[in-house]
Amino acid sequence: MMKKKNNLLLRIVAMVVMTVTVLTANAQNVGDKFKEGKLYYKITKLAPKEVEVTSQNDNFPRYNNDTQKPTGEIIIPEAVNGYKVTAIGKYAFSTCKAVTSITIPESVTIIGHGAFGSCSALSKVIIPNSVTTIEGYVFDECDALTKITIPNSVTRIASYAFYDCDGLTEITIPNSITTIEAHTFRGCEALSKVVIPNSVTTIMNDAFYYCPNIRSIDIPNSVTSIGDWAFTWCNLTTFTFPESVTRIGKGVFARCSSLRSVNIPNSITSIGEKAFWDCRSLTKIYSKIEEPSKVNFEDNVFLAVKQEECTLYVPAGTLSKYQNAENWKNFENIKEMDTGIRYTKLTNPISVDGNNITVSKVAGKEVKLYSLSGQVLYNLHATQENITLSVKQAGTYILQVGNATGKIVVN
Repeated sequence: MMKKKNNLLLRIVAMVVMTVTVLTANAQNVGDKFKEGKLYYKITKLAPKEVEVTSQNDNFPRYNNDTQKPTGEIIIPEAVNGYKVTAIGKYAFSTCKAVTSITIPESVTIIGHGAFGSCSALSKVIIPNSVTTIEGYVFDECDALTKITIPNSVTRIASYAFYDCDGLTEITIPNSITTIEAHTFRGCEALSKVVIPNSVTTIMNDAFYYCPNIRSIDIPNSVTSIGDWAFTWCNLTTFTFPESVTRIGKGVFARCSSLRSVNIPNSITSIGEKAFWDCRSLTKIYSKIEEPSKVNFEDNVFLAVKQEECTLYVPAGTLSKYQNAENWKNFENIKEMDTGIRYTKLTNPISVDGNNITVSKVAGKEVKLYSLSGQVLYNLHATQENITLSVKQAGTYILQVGNATGKIVVN
């Protein structure tokens, strides 16, 4: 009796296996899967015939066991069984810890969410110029990946794309990217070199949170927004905000205990909560803000900064403004910066009408107009007796005609 039951059970198992095999071999509908070589594929379109690389299962676990997972060097074909391979599907290689390299074909345009997550031995990925999108968590915990080239065809690198990619040492953002999304490189502990192109306008929240090996980074003038906590726990030593940025985000340098100096442009109008929290090594702040009382401060901007030891350098002629401005006046050492401009008597007739400065008797002379921080606003050779210089806002400016200089106040 037992033998008959066992035989019956074996026949049932065989029928199930045969059914699965037949379904796999005859995959012909959208959503059907089949296996070819080491890889699984899912049909995504019938006209034209397209597939994406996928995992064995749609849900976790993505593979029944380690013997079903791809291993070693993977070269993905452009086409398989008459289908064009157009995408790496979400979680396609998730937890495939024995995969060491992946070559993606020119037919692929998207690398899906979590595609290579936890591929801890993956050390080489070749991404072709056809790829436009790298979705979130794609290289999450790919600890053996130290370098990767992202082509200029890529227009989006999604949030968390390189989250906890501990081995990554350098990255060059392609000039097709305009936004570094939230948490993109969060927890990349070995990351030390980041190249940001002029195409980038926005660095979002937590973009480089806890990247302790980043000691310097150049932010191009194209960047207009740097999000909250963007560089928290980095070991930056110096930082210069471009004049295109108007707000210093919340906690942007929190716990950056190695930060020694920072340059703040006149464009800054607000500073977020705990922006410089625990920047205990900060000894120099170069502020080019000409109207310090107009800057909106949130709570605890300089929390745990040693303001009695940190020197605040301010534009020439603004010392008293800083000494009387809330939040700034707490610095014990406030010094005016030397603009390098030497004052001599300016005798030319000058009139101010609104934001227009008209200077007379200047024909044949070099005329320059500076902000108080020393930024050159105008540099021209006058060909007429009278010239008019327009400024964007009220304030104090430095006018130089030939070798003579003087301060001009625009109300």
